[in-house]
Amino acid sequence: MALAVGRIRGRLDAQMPSSRSFSPESDVGLLLREAAKKRRHLPVRRMLSRAGAAVRRLKPCMMMSPLSIAQYLPVDSEPFDVVVFDEASQICPEDAIGAVARGRQVVVVGDSHQLPPTSFFSYDPDTGEAEDEEDPPPDLESILDLCATSGVNSLSLRWHYRSRDESLIAFSNHHFYEDGLFTFPNPGDRPGLGVEFHYVENGAYDRGGTRQNRIEARAVAAAVAEQIREAPGLSVGVVTFSEAQQLAVLEELDALLHADRELEALHASNTEEPTFVKNLENVQGDERDVMFFSIGYGRDGSGKLTMNFGPLNGDGGHRRLNVAVTRAKCAVRVFSSILPEEIDTNRAKGQGARLLRNYLEYAKRGVAALGLEDVPALRMEDSRFEQAVAAALESEGHTVTKKIGASDYRLDLAIDHPEVPGTHLLGIECDGPTYRDAATTRDRDRTRPLVLESLGWKLHRIWSPDWVRSPRRELKRIRDAVDAVPLPSPRPATRPEAPETTTPEPEIREDELPTAPPYEVTPRSQRRPRKEFDVESAELPGLVTAIVSHEGPIHREELSARIADSYDTRHTRRIREGVAHGIDLAVDEGKIDRRGDFLWPPRKRDCPMRGPVKGESPRDIDHIPDEEIEDGVRTVLEVDLRLPKDALTKAIAHLLGHRRNDRVVEAIEGVIVAMAARSEILLNEEIVTLPD
Repeated sequence: MALAVGRIRGRLDAQMPSSRSFSPESDVGLLLREAAKKRRHLPVRRMLSRAGAAVRRLKPCMMMSPLSIAQYLPVDSEPFDVVVFDEASQICPEDAIGAVARGRQVVVVGDSHQLPPTSFFSYDPDTGEAEDEEDPPPDLESILDLCATSGVNSLSLRWHYRSRDESLIAFSNHHFYEDGLFTFPNPGDRPGLGVEFHYVENGAYDRGGTRQNRIEARAVAAAVAEQIREAPGLSVGVVTFSEAQQLAVLEELDALLHADRELEALHASNTEEPTFVKNLENVQGDERDVMFFSIGYGRDGSGKLTMNFGPLNGDGGHRRLNVAVTRAKCAVRVFSSILPEEIDTNRAKGQGARLLRNYLEYAKRGVAALGLEDVPALRMEDSRFEQAVAAALESEGHTVTKKIGASDYRLDLAIDHPEVPGTHLLGIECDGPTYRDAATTRDRDRTRPLVLESLGWKLHRIWSPDWVRSPRRELKRIRDAVDAVPLPSPRPATRPEAPETTTPEPEIREDELPTAPPYEVTPRSQRRPRKEFDVESAELPGLVTAIVSHEGPIHREELSARIADSYDTRHTRRIREGVAHGIDLAVDEGKIDRRGDFLWPPRKRDCPMRGPVKGESPRDIDHIPDEEIEDGVRTVLEVDLRLPKDALTKAIAHLLGHRRNDRVVEAIEGVIVAMAARSEILLNEEIVTLPD
């Protein structure tokens, strides 16, 4: 590629006119004279008519709109070798004809599922909601449609590179492109990536008035501000579903920026891709790292919800939705004052409203909402080769996932991380059906691996002839590849976490929060490490008892990982099964107590809150017993006496070493509500206190 670029530059440089001298009457002389003028320049059309040949040699590529071509290029000018139309779905045939006539060849690039030419927002806003409508489309809306129906040769571009998370494109791929796009899976769930749904429960749509949803706009602006503070290096865009809501979000965001000089400076620092707030109709062609959606529509002040969703109800509404949901490179945050089940598709007009319901459901539930079990690629049988590799890996204690992905392209096999659910340690490519069906050798041997590695995958290739000759040798190569993979932390974070709440965090200074003593891990000397793990070892119950006595209460997964570390081995299914057997023996002997998934020293009932081990990731919130969180609640309230529930939740999360996200908040608030139900604390209108 670099060589081709160099050759093109060399040929263009060779065409440049000599810089030694120019006749004042030559084309180049005319251009130099015009460039030196301060005023009374020739009109552009006349200049291009007289010096067009020189302009072509100096600037062989010109970027112009169809209107500029008609305005500035004479009809009898030398035709271009190639005329390229980009975003052709938005160019009317009558606007494009003049540009077509000025080229020897024409390339028309566009997507029939993207926005058509439109007269959207052309009406007087004083006429009610008429600005959310447009004129009926003609039979052939764009130059793209005209070419598609005229027998012009066509080529589909199926590879999708923009999204850093497959979930960002999976909805459109399924509903618009029949799962035909080649998209690529991630090696695991990563904070800050993907699609999130934020329900603005108290949002209200001012129908018949401003047609704005101020509460939702405020929530979106607060989330955008938090995103800019947390990750100023990521670009941000906001898409609203009406022009009125666009204005509301702009006003709320401007108010936050003017009130916070530091935030305003961070906002202004991203000059490469500045933050924008646009409506559905003018966002095509834009892309940003993180996109925020403000649906805007919802119940009015009287609680009435109509099925009018503005432009989505009209012809082409589904295409507007497709444009909006494919703008993000890293994450989408959907803010809505209505839940998907509230959209009645029997009452709502247009395909756009039905797809809006589907998208809100997708944002809430994830890829499972697409029902991909019906996609033919999922029903494709594995080759006998892939089945043999998977069976051999599972016999060694690995958990293997097959056909990873949500499109026509699926990664053949992946070895799952034993401690971090939803994360894959190693991706394995076989020369089976996926390899065979690749269109070109470059696709299967270079492009696909490069894209997967850019998404964070560690890949290993197995060739079927090598497997047939020596499965044992190939398994050893896989083991070596797994051992060479750096283990991700239990809370991987390749991107800064985006805000997960619709309201700003309560004001609590971290230096005013109490601290918790760190969690004490059992010293290795007390764990009696051995060279080889033996499931039937008589010492295993004693090892279980020693760790539980030192760390209990401890989650069974934490215990299993600790014992795997004692034996200097990986935390495999075989280790888990052996530890489960040791736990059963220790419980039967009365040496430990089992309460659900947690293991306790005998007769121990209370557990003080324990903070994270210095230099290590905090324990998974699901691995922390409720009794420990309860102790934290009492500790904080003894200091602060009275706190809003949100502030108390943040304080507990801080003690545990966690950032406040949806999963952490749900766990902590569940304990708070349970304590209030037992009258151990008082919860009154979201204010928490200790009883007298």
